[in-house]
Amino acid sequence: MIDFDNVSMIYKSGTEALHGITFHVDPGEFVFITGKSGSGKSTIIKLLMREEKPTSGDIFVNGYDLLSLSRYDLPHYRRRLGVVFQDCRLLMNKTVYQNVEFAMEIVGESNRTIKQVVPRLLHLVDLEGKEKSFPDELAGGEQARVALARAIANAPDILIADEPTGNLDPKTSVEIVDLLYKVNRLGTTVVVVTHDTRIVDRLQQRVIRLQDGEIVSDTEGSIYENEACEY
Repeated sequence: MIDFDNVSMIYKSGTEALHGITFHVDPGEFVFITGKSGSGKSTIIKLLMREEKPTSGDIFVNGYDLLSLSRYDLPHYRRRLGVVFQDCRLLMNKTVYQNVEFAMEIVGESNRTIKQVVPRLLHLVDLEGKEKSFPDELAGGEQARVALARAIANAPDILIADEPTGNLDPKTSVEIVDLLYKVNRLGTTVVVVTHDTRIVDRLQQRVIRLQDGEIVSDTEGSIYENEACEY
């Protein structure tokens, strides 16, 4: 599903963000990628989304060789990814329903399918009754739920969540991570990039921990040790 093989990334500024990292993610896995600011977490997301190419090494995702991916194949590759950003990036002039609907319209889904799928997604993320609300009428946690529903609207093979609880209070953070786990249980591979010790400890899934661009640990069912709480 996801293979990083001896991947290094040096930006034009000379900053070495990743240094020879190797890891594999199986279909259906739930994986946390953790580390302090500057450890390389954001670079991994950019590489997964094919916003950047690595300086060296190989990356294969969902059958695609990301180093040789053509401009033609790039949109097809990205359609199989769902992404949730910390700032949600909702369309402020569209309602909750329309935000999710739009994600399906741009890939050519039929109106019939959209009318069937969107209500189910809003039910999944506990937003029934909010269909006609606009983003600025919602609490932060509700906006995060809309972003999650939109990210999974087209049944992606992989869901990437970039600091999904970064702007949320502890109770809402727990609710969002529980929803991510629910999506994973439905069969989607989930990769969560975070420094939030609470959600890592709650789920106790696989944790890949980065430090200075290198993988310093990769453990199943892991929780943060006390000293990691400084993140």
